[in-house]
Amino acid sequence: MVGLVNKSLLLDSSPVGPNGAAFIGPNVAYKQNKWTTIFSCLQFVNMNTTISEKLNSQANNDNGGSELCAVCATGVISNGSVTLAILWILAKKNANGIDTCLVLNLLIADWLQSMGFIMSLYWVAINEITPGLYCNIQGVIMSIGGMGSVSWVTLITIYTFLVVVYSKQPKKYYAILSIPIVWLTAIFLSLTYLLVQKPEKPFFATVGGNSTFCWIADEYDRSWVYIIYMSILLSSIALIIILHGIMFCFIYRYSTRAMFRRTAVKLILYSVCYVMLTLPLCSYLLSGHFGLPTPYPL
Repeated sequence: MVGLVNKSLLLDSSPVGPNGAAFIGPNVAYKQNKWTTIFSCLQFVNMNTTISEKLNSQANNDNGGSELCAVCATGVISNGSVTLAILWILAKKNANGIDTCLVLNLLIADWLQSMGFIMSLYWVAINEITPGLYCNIQGVIMSIGGMGSVSWVTLITIYTFLVVVYSKQPKKYYAILSIPIVWLTAIFLSLTYLLVQKPEKPFFATVGGNSTFCWIADEYDRSWVYIIYMSILLSSIALIIILHGIMFCFIYRYSTRAMFRRTAVKLILYSVCYVMLTLPLCSYLLSGHFGLPTPYPL
């Protein structure tokens, strides 16, 4: 993880860049993205597990209890893993750089979303999902965590791009400034959902009558929500693919070391991993939005 990489590694004896600047070793970028990939994709694994469990539940004609338990279990695993990662980073002596700041905020976003899945334990206990304050809290938390995670992954990609291609790190105050901007935006957009809520029709409720967590109720038009959420997610995926592709080409062009070229290949795996874990969810949501047939109704 880049937050754990010693600053001396950032300026090594690497080849010279296009403008005569020191070429920053791609190992730095790879170490950052290797761990970021693992932790940032946990919440998408949770969501994809939800979809797959729904399909299995429908095939087996059960009452939905098994899928709720599966979602809660993956939420607990994800939450525990992210919590350990946060504590591990905070325990490090050099955990005060820009990179660490970005990764920590990403982990906090993942932690929030995993907590949203863990909240489904309450639905397991009462054997039903009922609209109300608890349901609203779960929906808002998962929305904040989801948008926050996508935003921080994107910022980490931009940071890595600047380090690798331009051989410089952004000013620390940019990272500090990004913290309130990202979180306040995610909170504002998530709470905005409740502003359109009608007294007799809760905004967050079960979806399709057999859901594993609270999300936008069937009575509401989800178009504008998908436009906001999906535009952020799809833009993030596109930017990650483009910037990592540029970094891959840059490393191959300005480095003759076999080690660096191997690292470039590993670096591109970050994009592949992230996209493979997010595209199923994107395609599932978009298919339901545009009226295309889906294995399970949204």
